[in-house]
Amino acid sequence: MAYPVFSVPVIGLLLAGWLALPVDAQINRYVAPGGVDVTNTCIEVGNPCATLGYAIGQASESGGDVIQMAAGTYTEPGLEIDRSITLRGTGTVATILQAASSLELSSNRVVWVRSGCTAVVEQITIRHGQTRSGLAGDSAEGGAGENGAGLLINGAAYLWRCVISSNRTGNGGTGAAGFQGGRGGRGGGIYSDGYLELLECTGSDNQTGAGGA
Repeated sequence: MAYPVFSVPVIGLLLAGWLALPVDAQINRYVAPGGVDVTNTCIEVGNPCATLGYAIGQASESGGDVIQMAAGTYTEPGLEIDRSITLRGTGTVATILQAASSLELSSNRVVWVRSGCTAVVEQITIRHGQTRSGLAGDSAEGGAGENGAGLLINGAAYLWRCVISSNRTGNGGTGAAGFQGGRGGRGGGIYSDGYLELLECTGSDNQTGAGGA
């Protein structure tokens, strides 16, 4: 059975308004290729951090910070968003977040938004995520491929003017003799069992994994 590349139980395609995290709580933090993470709080535009993962770790655990991403390509597989935050790029051509330099070299999804957290993602291309395939069943059905290669959303996410491209979920594992193979991973581009809203976003070349034999 084939599953859609965007697998989202709750999704808003046209928004009457857009989410804003509390203004009085916002601190702008800056990242750029060639920046420096060590002993950096990322709050000076002229002294940016190098990676999103580090900048997220510097952000307030109570939420509300904005990470301003300079133009460039950020290769950060399995980026975990464990607090409410905004990731703001400079445009989908200029600002790219990827799990690997190519889909063939990828072994992890791009972004995971954890339960209880809210992510606002603006003007970024998210690409080259690939989740793991299911395990073969020794004496049972094959395991399922992992869901959500571009983004896995267990919390809430609001995406504006983003491109989700060239992501693939893992295949289902082979079943033991007399047992079914596992299902392929769902949501090649996005899988959400939380809350998701998309505004002016596009997706292309996202794939779901095949079922196991």
